Amino acid sequence: MKSLFARTLSAVLLCIGMSVFVLAAGAPALAFAAPALPAGTAGKQAPASAGATELGGQGNFEAHQGFVEAITDTTELDLSAGGILNTGNSRNFAATSVLRFLARRSRHQFGLGATGNYGMAAVERDAWEPSTANAQGRVRYDVFMTKRWAAFLATTARNDRFQGLDLRLNIDPGFAHYFFTETNHRVWSEFGYDFQYDRRREQARYVRDEAGVIQRDASGDPIKIDKQAYRHAVRLFIGYTNKLDSRVSFDFGLEYLQSFLDARQIRVNADVSLLVQLAKRFSLGTTFTLKFDNDPLPGVKKIDTITAMSAVYRWI
Repeated sequence: MKSLFARTLSAVLLCIGMSVFVLAAGAPALAFAAPALPAGTAGKQAPASAGATELGGQGNFEAHQGFVEAITDTTELDLSAGGILNTGNSRNFAATSVLRFLARRSRHQFGLGATGNYGMAAVERDAWEPSTANAQGRVRYDVFMTKRWAAFLATTARNDRFQGLDLRLNIDPGFAHYFFTETNHRVWSEFGYDFQYDRRREQARYVRDEAGVIQRDASGDPIKIDKQAYRHAVRLFIGYTNKLDSRVSFDFGLEYLQSFLDARQIRVNADVSLLVQLAKRFSLGTTFTLKFDNDPLPGVKKIDTITAMSAVYRWI
């Protein structure tokens, strides 16, 4: 089956997002203690990685990581890194790094994240070739209007050599509703609008057959798809978080995006993760992520999966 996926590199609207947060931090508190928001738009930054870490947004949700139990003011900074190196008969290398920041002031919450992944492999002796190369980022601002209802605005961006993307930018305004907000488990949904802008790599624009041969028109010129593309979609998300005990937390999220303009453009994303605290600042996480794009770029598969594990260090 074929694939392409939405994922992330933001910083494009970082300055705007931070300005909104600074202004919002001075706003008056609500009379109720609002439940903690998930870290992003449908979207989990997987606490695990093996050179394939994904941020949320762009059809990759940003589900909640851990709990902030009835706290209205909090500041968190998580840093994680992982890698693998094989030499000898098998030769490959992969590395990843992740930064996640979250700040909560009364009913206002601001978060940002960034990650980079790079990998190489050698089939022939010393013939190393890149196998993974992407950078992603995300900025999100949330405000609680009532105890169970919140509005949010998120933006994510991504550069990915092997998905044929110089830039994929997503802007996601929407609303979140919390069905259960207990200290040990939480169920919520999100709905809203997703705008996606793609700027494609030149090499990814050529239409090829199953053998990889470039297709040509009647004049003999190569057939290309557009350099830029836009998508408008409705976005639905359901999330579940369970703090099994003081050191173990479980997260699940499912996201569906349907284009307004083209019925073929459907994206579905699912994420499951388990995070275990080993020490005061260190945790071990494992994550499974599935992403489906029914209308990817030429030569890109519809389905990708990631199973990953890594160590997480919490600075604050």
